[in-house]
Amino acid sequence: MDFWVQICSAATIATEFGNYFGITYTYNPGVSFEIRCEGQSIFLNLQDYPQRDIAIVYLGREIENERNILIAWGYGWQGTYAATVLMSHPDVWSVYGDKHLLFLEWVDTGDGLVTWDEIHVVFPYHPSLSAPPSGSTSLTTPTFRFMPWLFGGNSFHVVGDTAYCTDVLGTANVSWFFGSKYISDFVYVQRPEGRTHTLLTTSEYQGGNLLITGGPAVNPIATEFGYYFGITYDYQPGSYFRIMSDGYELQLNMSDYPHQDICIIHLGRQNHRNVLITWGYGWQGTYAGTVYMTSPSDWYAYLDYHMLLLKWEDRNWDGLVQIDEVMVMCASWGEHVP
Repeated sequence: MDFWVQICSAATIATEFGNYFGITYTYNPGVSFEIRCEGQSIFLNLQDYPQRDIAIVYLGREIENERNILIAWGYGWQGTYAATVLMSHPDVWSVYGDKHLLFLEWVDTGDGLVTWDEIHVVFPYHPSLSAPPSGSTSLTTPTFRFMPWLFGGNSFHVVGDTAYCTDVLGTANVSWFFGSKYISDFVYVQRPEGRTHTLLTTSEYQGGNLLITGGPAVNPIATEFGYYFGITYDYQPGSYFRIMSDGYELQLNMSDYPHQDICIIHLGRQNHRNVLITWGYGWQGTYAGTVYMTSPSDWYAYLDYHMLLLKWEDRNWDGLVQIDEVMVMCASWGEHVP
């Protein structure tokens, strides 16, 4: 399935497929914003924004290319994010099993963040669903085998505020094991919220379980927690970039970039909370790390490990990252020992 999750005014792809499926909107600056589709509509008084936002979720098929398209966007980032939060609940897909169009609203209860209880489906009807239960975030050994439980509550994806959008897209890969069969068991727990490092609240920063995507160049949280876990790097511009952790190291020759890249995936526990760090030299390395996490079959060999050093090589020279281009070069067994 092809997914586009974007704010329409910022994404030409969303506009293109919105036109294809008859999704329209009317924007009166400073006054109102209205979304319309298939005879239904939802209206936002801009005086209510950013305390209230609206969004559309639409699933359709492009006949010419025989592909499925899922569109989700709102007036502001809050509406778009609310749509993704709604879709992350496993039972939502059962409740709306015979539907393809949803309109929803989000009303803030005062903290400026989007939570499950603040989302209301206006059309066709609102489901009576509670948020998924939390996992055993502090009672489980921090190795890759237990990731769904380790991050099954009070957990937050953290990307740099100025990061490439590929870091944001990569968090969807990292969330894969929260919404499907992971290894052999179905895990039904809360999925992590999404934050930039500037949106992360003090309490989330101090006590939340963190899934950090993107490296020190764009994500200061990665720098801080890399220090806690002894992750270091050596960068010689024009020559090489080297990542070091747990007594292992992996080097990238700059002459090979951007056709090759390297990445670290590190899972650890700090101050009674779990932290997963994923980053590479370039966006390709970071994204390769997140892609690797979407493949349960590749995890079988490393379930009882906590650190991987990966290499990505663009074998077909298309500039994109595929799972068969990602190789594990080093792995550290057991849980992280400070």
